Amino acid sequence: MGSALAKKLSGFDVRILAYDKFKSGFGNAYVEEVDFHTILEGTDVLSLHVPLTPETKNFLTLEVLKQFSKPFYLINTARGEIISFKTLNHALDLGILKGAVLDVVENEKFETYTVEQKVSFEQLAARENVIFSPHIAGWTRQSYIKINEVLVAKIKEILK
Repeated sequence: MGSALAKKLSGFDVRILAYDKFKSGFGNAYVEEVDFHTILEGTDVLSLHVPLTPETKNFLTLEVLKQFSKPFYLINTARGEIISFKTLNHALDLGILKGAVLDVVENEKFETYTVEQKVSFEQLAARENVIFSPHIAGWTRQSYIKINEVLVAKIKEILK
């Protein structure tokens, strides 16, 4: 996802910085490989492309976000649990975040939200600088076709 986004952005004459704690040597014509400190210093838009692991769960705390040198936009198409609703709201209130685009959220099952999650989600949803999408950022035409093929096959099986 990160590489695909970088390639798409290449036509907009933007500087694309990428950091990976575990990989190196991935820089190319579209991406400048940098350390985390450079991400903290140079970010205007932070797009997350990491798996959910014990290390990345709740990684973006208010303390981490305060280390960024300037306000920025956050795009999360990775895993919602990387940043909590509460942290998102605080960072937006403090002006650390200019806005957020969220394809994933802290808890994808609305019926299991805690009272705090419900309140925090409603606060986020009421903001004009927060956009939600229904966890489809990784969809391609091919994946959409495959999902429909699987669904049709399951429906046919049930109807037999």
